[in-house]
Amino acid sequence: MQFYVVNNTKWRVSEVFLKWLLKHVSKDLAKTAKHRKALKKQVGIVFIDKKAMRKLNKQYRQKDKVTDVLSFAGGGEVMDDDAFLGDIVLCVEQVKKQAEEHDLHVSEELSYLVLHGLLHLLGYDHEENEAQAKKMFRIQDKLFADLQDRDILKAFRKR
Repeated sequence: MQFYVVNNTKWRVSEVFLKWLLKHVSKDLAKTAKHRKALKKQVGIVFIDKKAMRKLNKQYRQKDKVTDVLSFAGGGEVMDDDAFLGDIVLCVEQVKKQAEEHDLHVSEELSYLVLHGLLHLLGYDHEENEAQAKKMFRIQDKLFADLQDRDILKAFRKR
């Protein structure tokens, strides 16, 4: 999977780590035929602060609060939809806060949220109904466990 990074924060995020993360997630997801074509597309990983995230969440979801991750599918007018899966937008402050709350390293929380955003781009939705939510989180938790088995922290430290 090809990706690009837009970082509108002062947080230093390793593209080497993101490459490792997306490589392993793509490999696992590609085992399912329905994902193979989508995983050949480009994904944007965008890092923003909580003020910008609150604004986006209000604008696109009518929720006037900060959230951790938003996904925006497709390329719209700017990019060819056949080459672009979408953007995963992450709030740096929320990633750090939730890592602490969940007793995880920031790399683990970041990985979990990137997985979440990617699954949304692949068409999974946890807000429609309980059955879809269970399916999405089961896949997300399985992929996250596989990443932990591959040692997220070691990959993060290699940056």
